[in-house]
Amino acid sequence: MNVFRSGVATFDLQLLQTFVTVVSCESFTAAAKELCQTQSTISQQVRRLETRLGKPLFDRTTRSVVLTAEGFLLLDYARAVLALAQEAYEKINSGRLTGRIKIAASDDLATHRLPSLLRRFRRLHPEVAIEIEVGLTEIMLGELYAQNFDLVLGKRMLGSTHGEAFGEDHLVWVGDLGERSVVDRRSLPLALFPDGCLYRRAAIKALQDSNLPWEVVCTSPSLAAIHAAVQAGIAISPLAKGLIGDLPIMNSSELPALPIIEFAVFLQAKEQVSQPAAIFRDLLCAESSP
Repeated sequence: MNVFRSGVATFDLQLLQTFVTVVSCESFTAAAKELCQTQSTISQQVRRLETRLGKPLFDRTTRSVVLTAEGFLLLDYARAVLALAQEAYEKINSGRLTGRIKIAASDDLATHRLPSLLRRFRRLHPEVAIEIEVGLTEIMLGELYAQNFDLVLGKRMLGSTHGEAFGEDHLVWVGDLGERSVVDRRSLPLALFPDGCLYRRAAIKALQDSNLPWEVVCTSPSLAAIHAAVQAGIAISPLAKGLIGDLPIMNSSELPALPIIEFAVFLQAKEQVSQPAAIFRDLLCAESSP
């Protein structure tokens, strides 16, 4: 029987295993016990392999197991083929992603987008350890490039090529200033994230371009604290429209329009991206697709 089929050499793994076991045990009888087969079955399998190769693998002029030149040549290849087959089997049948992923996220995304994503990732890959840190995009990106995070979920200006966008939203003013108009106020009370926040920069620029006076009365890295200040009526705030919860949107024409921002995932350099991080990114982008 020809070992070649369609131009590709094919080997029966069972026959290779029998051959290697006979060599390791230095006996057909011992190999039969090792493989829970009869000695005649072991002899038949070795002959089938020899027939396929068209070469004798053992010198049968002696009572001990002695390999022919072809047998010695095949032995290393047979061991390598069996090792690769075992590795492939274990990889395929384990089917489990392992390792660790360290995720950084802005507070609003950590509050509104991350929970459902993490639940799904955990169901799919329960053996991956997850660590999360919440902060400002600008600061976390510095940590990302220092390789302290695997990926960052944050914001960027519309049209930026930095990172990979997975959504966009309008920034809107939220809050309630009561009956007094914007122009009648000495200054607009603002609740903002700390310096480095994209929302903060966009809001201050819009107010300065409109020559409207303002003052920061609440600064916090916590979205919950910003919400609390707005709900208490002591400040207004610029937030992404889809992430404001039940906060009222201000429709006053006296307030300047705010820009569209994009939500983006930022990863380390391509050659440094871990498998868990790449899979998490793919899951995020797939869930965000229309």
